[in-house]
Amino acid sequence: MKNIKKDNKVLNVPHLRFKEFSGEWGKYRCSDFLTSFPANSLSWEMLSYDGNTQIYNLHYGLIHNGAPTLIDTKKYKLPCINSLNIKNQTQIYNGDVIFADASEDTIEIGKCIEFINTNNQIIYSGLHTIHTRDTKDLTVLGFKAFLFQSNYFHKQVERITQGTKIYSLNFTNFKELYVNIPNKKEQQKIATFLTLIDKRIETQMKIIEEYKSLIRGIREKLIYKNLKLNKRIRITDIAKCLGGYAFDSSLYIKNGKYKIITIGNVTGDEFINISNTNFIDKLPNDIHNYQILKKNDILISLTGNVGRVSKVICENCLLNQRVAVLQIINSSFQDYIYYCLSSKRFENQMTKCAQGAAQKNINNFDVENFNIPFSDNNNYILNICNVMKIFYLLLHNNIKLLDNYNYLKEYLLNNMFI
Repeated sequence: MKNIKKDNKVLNVPHLRFKEFSGEWGKYRCSDFLTSFPANSLSWEMLSYDGNTQIYNLHYGLIHNGAPTLIDTKKYKLPCINSLNIKNQTQIYNGDVIFADASEDTIEIGKCIEFINTNNQIIYSGLHTIHTRDTKDLTVLGFKAFLFQSNYFHKQVERITQGTKIYSLNFTNFKELYVNIPNKKEQQKIATFLTLIDKRIETQMKIIEEYKSLIRGIREKLIYKNLKLNKRIRITDIAKCLGGYAFDSSLYIKNGKYKIITIGNVTGDEFINISNTNFIDKLPNDIHNYQILKKNDILISLTGNVGRVSKVICENCLLNQRVAVLQIINSSFQDYIYYCLSSKRFENQMTKCAQGAAQKNINNFDVENFNIPFSDNNNYILNICNVMKIFYLLLHNNIKLLDNYNYLKEYLLNNMFI
């Protein structure tokens, strides 16, 4: 809350505000203006994108993964319900807000979307969701989803969540939370502005996907369809594939010097994801040097989503079991090997090699036996790497731009609401 006083009273106004507005925001409990309706418990197996029932369903997984803040069903496709036998369901209308009431972390709990155009479709709220509606006409279309994303509101949600491994939320507690709401003209200005930010983020994400597609095409042309690369070699001719260390999970601590890199951190993006790692403070006495990872080491997943390839992004990372690292004989070939293995060709080949019923596994020899195009003329290899680096640099710059837009949105959500 902004520290503005009038007659020695602190005013209920936000830190950031459009200059044409003044006056205090009203404070309301959610129960003052929101009504909730029953949601169904249909699993993904009961939904389909190619169904013909023309009755649609919003699963909580969509809220967590990719659904826009404001849903226009002319632009965003929802799955159909396979069966018409649905009872005691309330149809979703424009302005309804749907919250995810379950998540594996407190950051995502209570994440929500708002419908701004249902396109006259019959849509129901699905598994692990809370379906709400402003029945007091207190808010304008498109404002509520941003309101409920604000830092002020999310801190309240975190305090009432329950669970340890899976966090949950129920409307009984939820309806007693508070929000601050301005007049409708100010709501509309805020909603319009933040919607423009969201659209720019969406556009930037499409640009990044286009660059990734371009890189895939260039890599295929320069490496796998390049006649100047007139021979084939196996990975084992220029590198060794080495496995990780079996760490004792009881030694993990909340924050430590060393990050434990598991298969979950090897996502297939260029660099490993280090946002969710376990830590230790001391190196095991019998750990090998290659298991103490160096920046830009190439890692490969050996279990689950086999054949994913990512590079190490920082120091003080340790290699866990079921992840392999490539020890390259000639370091000048390191970038080239990464470009070869980051292709779908490699991942598909590893998937074919994988064994196991419940969980697929490959071994070090599967990786080492993979064939890649090569040439005895090192200049050909160097030129390919130089071209690929240019496009990866363009990709990185656009990813940084997306990060900046997301940071801007987070800043606005934290300061335009109270």
